[in-house]
Amino acid sequence: MLLFRSASDPRFGPDPSFDAALDDHELAAARDAAAAGDWQPAREVVRAAHGDWERRVHRVEVLGEFAAEDPDWLRAWLAAEPSGAEAAVVHAKAEVCRAWNARGGAWASQTSADAFRAFARILNDAEQAIDRAVHVAVDDPSPWITYLWLTIGRGEPWALFEQRWTELVARDPHNYLAHEARFQHSCLKWAGSHELMYDFCYRAAAAAPPGSPLAVLPLQAHFEWELKETALNPTAGALKATAMWAGEQVRRDIDTAVHQWLAPGQPSHALALKARSVLARAMTKARRHAEAAEHFTAIGPYVSEYPWYYENRGAERAFLEARKQAVRAAR
Repeated sequence: MLLFRSASDPRFGPDPSFDAALDDHELAAARDAAAAGDWQPAREVVRAAHGDWERRVHRVEVLGEFAAEDPDWLRAWLAAEPSGAEAAVVHAKAEVCRAWNARGGAWASQTSADAFRAFARILNDAEQAIDRAVHVAVDDPSPWITYLWLTIGRGEPWALFEQRWTELVARDPHNYLAHEARFQHSCLKWAGSHELMYDFCYRAAAAAPPGSPLAVLPLQAHFEWELKETALNPTAGALKATAMWAGEQVRRDIDTAVHQWLAPGQPSHALALKARSVLARAMTKARRHAEAAEHFTAIGPYVSEYPWYYENRGAERAFLEARKQAVRAAR
């Protein structure tokens, strides 16, 4: 407890909020209005991001996740604008989130039969919502990302995943959240392997334009590798992970990500702070604490819960302790 209080000391930075809206204050305000029953600000923030697909997808995801837990405002919106593209894409995301909430986040072996039945039933409703969204929001990539998560949840063939992926990248070829969905599908814990995961992440990062958050995907692959290896064999996996984080490949991957992502200047895309958290955690695990300090400073209070929730001690404690180490090392 004393260690945690020390890590929370304001001398090391502000208290983290872990709000999924990150630093998008308009999005946070729209979500607050929705909680009070006013759906119109949600429509406006989604509509305003048309063409800035990274931001629009982020806004759709945050609002959809919120609607999965508090659906009354979305129902009112759908009733008022039954043909609205913005309502449709948020509804599609909300249905898929509702299904995943019913399933839970445990490994398949630890998920009950009742949870799997609810998951399958709600995904059927989600499919109808997504079908509608892709027809009324023709150029929007967000319902196609939602389609990917439907495909993953059902364990559908790779060929179907590829068809939906083709539609998605035709609309936004370097979308970060889209690539995260494919990255997850490529992992050993879903439908892929370590080799497939790394191949996809390295290729996507190399093909991305300078300044794209896709530069950090190889680091995310290292997180997934460690997660799976320690789940398979906690002792041996932990030893292999320690060696991996101290190795030359990780050093190169961090250096490449920093150069590719930050070379054009300070990033302004919607998920810049999420990418900062990826870099900060990777640098922490590689014991490059002083270098991580600038990323913690840039993050401020707007912390992405991913990837910190991969730590057994919890996202908040992991973030605060890593930030404390970084600030001390940089002084």
